[in-house]
Amino acid sequence: MVSINKTHLNSCRILELRNIMTSPSASPNQLASIKALYIEDILREIFEYLPRGFSRGRYDLARTARVCKKFSGPALDLLWRDLPDVGSLFGLFPSFTTATRLIGRDEVDFYTFNGPISQDDWSRFEYYAKRVRSLCVSFDNTDTDPSVFAQLAYHAHGRPLCPYLTSLDWIQGVVMEQSLFAFLTKSLRNLTIATMGIDESESVRSRNALTGILCMVRSGAPRLRELHLDCAYMSPSLLPLVSHLDSLQTLAISSFRSS
Repeated sequence: MVSINKTHLNSCRILELRNIMTSPSASPNQLASIKALYIEDILREIFEYLPRGFSRGRYDLARTARVCKKFSGPALDLLWRDLPDVGSLFGLFPSFTTATRLIGRDEVDFYTFNGPISQDDWSRFEYYAKRVRSLCVSFDNTDTDPSVFAQLAYHAHGRPLCPYLTSLDWIQGVVMEQSLFAFLTKSLRNLTIATMGIDESESVRSRNALTGILCMVRSGAPRLRELHLDCAYMSPSLLPLVSHLDSLQTLAISSFRSS
């Protein structure tokens, strides 16, 4: 019988499991239990008990994915399932970087690609992006060059960047409706849209962008169940658009200021 102490499970204990599974001296009773460890659903359940702190948890899952081929898929699924920062995802591209440009007298950082995306780069991105279920896209005060999403859209051929995404937090210094569309999927169930630093001079732009977003959500995420809008200067005239989201069950609106 293979016994697993869930409280003290880590990548070292996972390695011990691999050794048991490959041991030529395993008893018949052990072999019967070992067969269960070749079932991916059971492996995922075991790996769920690895430490859940982001840094430590990702370290253990990354080590587990390298233990053996059988462990790799389930461990990678958990490693990439919940991403608190889109930088981890876009960082898969070697050419994704931060650059600086001069606006007036101020130097402003922005994200960009400093080179082309190769087919190998794109295949690697797809290999991991298909595992993402929960994602936070937050660019804070750093702008993103429009060419970033133009290049991604070119390679995606109209397909979502994370095809099995179920939960998305979209936090922006400004509303960027075209880039949001790249993350809308038919599997999306929960969506939070928040804008930061929008002042009154940008209220019309923000309202118009939200109009475009709600229209795109209807077609791009038809099974959306929960929508949270944390957007200043949102016009009451936008609310009827929400009624067109046929599957919506929960709507939460905060930081409301009419414009």
